[in-house]
Amino acid sequence: MSKKDIDEMTDEERIQKAIENLEQVQVQLAEIPSLMFSDGGDLYPDQKGLVSILRLLTESTVESFENRFTGEDDSPRVEYATKLLWEIHEDPTFRELNLPEA
Repeated sequence: MSKKDIDEMTDEERIQKAIENLEQVQVQLAEIPSLMFSDGGDLYPDQKGLVSILRLLTESTVESFENRFTGEDDSPRVEYATKLLWEIHEDPTFRELNLPEA
């Protein structure tokens, strides 16, 4: 999708497109824990944990976008996920490693 296409979208269309993209990510994340490596090994527990967190954050983001689209308030689950994301974003080490321009 080009920048021009995005610029021509309404806010509602942008929200809907974001939801569609995140739903595709959800499907892909749901498949990861069941994947086996060629040597028959499984994901490490910490990798499964990271995927689980990504799924939670993706689901919460979809719910938040849908709420914005419908004008509803976020659930406590979404509010908590948002709080965690901001805590990570504001963490000095995270910022140093991932946001050097900040």
